[in-house]
Amino acid sequence: MPNAECRMPNAECRMPNAECRMPNAEDIITIVYTMPDANATVTSVVLMAPPSDTHGFNMHQRMLVLQIIAEDKDTNHEASVPGSRTVTVRGPLNVNVAPQGPYMLFLVYEKTYGPGKWLSVRDFS
Repeated sequence: MPNAECRMPNAECRMPNAECRMPNAEDIITIVYTMPDANATVTSVVLMAPPSDTHGFNMHQRMLVLQIIAEDKDTNHEASVPGSRTVTVRGPLNVNVAPQGPYMLFLVYEKTYGPGKWLSVRDFS
C-alpha cells in the first residue's frame, strides 16, 4: 500500500497574483503541480467556499467540481519546474454558481484532497 503522503497532489497554482479572478465559462485556467508518486494523476479539481465562523448554517457554503478539459500526464512539457505537470480546467459558469469571494482550490487524486490554495473569485461583469 502506498504511503498516504504520496497520494496527495501538491498544488502550485501559477496565476498572475493571489487576488486573481477565476475565469468564466469562456476562459480556462492551467494549474502547474507536482506529484510525489510518478504514476498518480489528478482525478478532479475542486473549488470550495469557506464556511461561516459565526453561524451553524451558511447559505454561501458550496463545493464546485471544475471541468477538466486537458491534462498533461507526463513531465515533458514547457512547465518551468522539473517533474511538474499541468491540468487545464474550465472556470465556473457565472456569479450564480460561484459568487464573489474567497475560495480554496484543491487538486484531488482518487478521493484524497491535496493541500488547498486560496483564491479570490471576483465579479464576472
